[in-house]
Amino acid sequence: MEQTGQPLVLIVDDDDSQRLLVGASLRQGGFSIVEAASGEQALEVFRQHPPDLVLLDVVMPGMDGFATCAALRGLARGRNLPIVMVTGLDDAESIEQAYQAGATDFITKPIQWLILYQRVRYILRANRVLRDLQESEERFRTLINAAGSVILVLDRQGKVVECNPAAERLFPLRRGEPLGENFTGALLATGDWGALLGETKNFESTLRALDGNDHILLWNLSGFADAEGAFTGLVMVGQDVTARRQAEENMRKLSYVVEQSPISILITDIRGNIEYVNPKFSEVSGYRLEEIQGKNPYFLQTSTLNAEEYQRMQHLVSNGNVWWGELCSRRKDGDLFWESAHISAIRNPQGVVTHFIWLREDISDRKHAEERIRFLAYYDNLTQLPNRTMLQERLREAIEISRIHGRLLAVMFLDLDQFKRINDSLGHRTGDILLQQVAHRLQEYLRFSDQVYIARPETPLPQDLLARLGGDEFVIVLTEINHPDAAAQVAQRVLEAMARPFVVDNREVFSGCSIGIALYPEDGADMDILLKHADTALYYAKDRGRNNYQMFSRSMNVAATRRLTLESHLRKALQNRELALYYQPQVIL
Repeated sequence: MEQTGQPLVLIVDDDDSQRLLVGASLRQGGFSIVEAASGEQALEVFRQHPPDLVLLDVVMPGMDGFATCAALRGLARGRNLPIVMVTGLDDAESIEQAYQAGATDFITKPIQWLILYQRVRYILRANRVLRDLQESEERFRTLINAAGSVILVLDRQGKVVECNPAAERLFPLRRGEPLGENFTGALLATGDWGALLGETKNFESTLRALDGNDHILLWNLSGFADAEGAFTGLVMVGQDVTARRQAEENMRKLSYVVEQSPISILITDIRGNIEYVNPKFSEVSGYRLEEIQGKNPYFLQTSTLNAEEYQRMQHLVSNGNVWWGELCSRRKDGDLFWESAHISAIRNPQGVVTHFIWLREDISDRKHAEERIRFLAYYDNLTQLPNRTMLQERLREAIEISRIHGRLLAVMFLDLDQFKRINDSLGHRTGDILLQQVAHRLQEYLRFSDQVYIARPETPLPQDLLARLGGDEFVIVLTEINHPDAAAQVAQRVLEAMARPFVVDNREVFSGCSIGIALYPEDGADMDILLKHADTALYYAKDRGRNNYQMFSRSMNVAATRRLTLESHLRKALQNRELALYYQPQVIL
């Protein structure tokens, strides 16, 4: 329709004079005019020059006004066009027929020419207002229908005036009928409806929907009034927050799981800066989130994971892989503890890594148990020295290293003198204390001069080794000695140290020792032979009056073999009754 220029009026009448008079009156009022002498011509002119209004005579040959009006309404631009029927017929039936054909209004003949253009202007203005209302209503309806929220319009009796598709999908609603019992409780909670005029009220309710499930809706209620300002009804807008509430509940459960987890949970950003720790982490480490937020977890680690290995771990995890391992960490108070750590990446819906999550379980008790088992397997419980098993493993390693580098190695077999007498006379408790003091003296005496250390479970074993085989037997392994005399010098200093008295329960106890020494590779190329030859040298030391040391020699081995053979033959002779006793008389002349 033309909005900025003169409104265009189509005059349809088979009477030329009538068209002339009507046209003159309308031009005086500022309208533009197009004319048609018949219904058929009116349709053609309408297509070429769509008017803002049609003045249509009822009585015409061919297509009368009623048929022409109906035809115009069927055209694309004629649906909402104001059509005014001009008729001399004044019976009610003709007027009803005009409205049924689609007429907007009618004017009866004879026409009052002085007010015709005012009448037409009023009809155009009313049509424009009506059209604006229709467009506004259409926009409103489109908005309401497209809304995902439940929208209801109720009259003052609580009957449904309007509802959108979202409401109809959820609830059994019928226009013109009251809301069902499902809504009763929710509406009663609003109190006085009239008080909602110009106000809004928010509340939440749970309603059973058509799908049989309970839906949680967050309602916004407001009242509206009629033209006189009287309360007319309610507008109810309900947002279905069921999924959100379920998500919130899931988040609460997840939060409870994280907060109450029996393992430590730590979350960092992609740069490795701490953003969150759960209470278990604070309990185990002693650090609150406020103290370490923004720091890198590496500050908790000890030497079990150096900076380079930590960088490799971060690279592995940032590429979508999972790192698992054991870490020795330091508590706030300085104590060390062991953790089993699991580190993985957190990705957003687009697959981009945004955070890293650390799952850390305190395994200190398990590690201590493992260390205790290891200690029992490799260490002597009485003296805390390495036992036979540890000695054999380390001696094999030392022999192999000596073979590769062409170095000497000494095995010193040490046995306490008179230990059985002390044990039998003073008791086993005194004997045990004596063995502990012997181990301590050997350890302290040899530590600074010959670098022979007692091995501890939490530290690497030293290069040289002091071990207890059992009873009163000890073994010292010296590596990287330059000359056989070095082993002899160590043995002499051990004898001097052991010659000093021990004090047990305020009593001095004396116990020297005998030492046998075998050298690699001169006296043997493997562990068993070296231990055997050191034991043989020890036997010769004891045979020579005790409190001395003997270096193994081949002659000892030959003599030992002869003695063993002789003992074997004598045992067989006794069993076979091959020995006879002869008496030789002695005569004094």
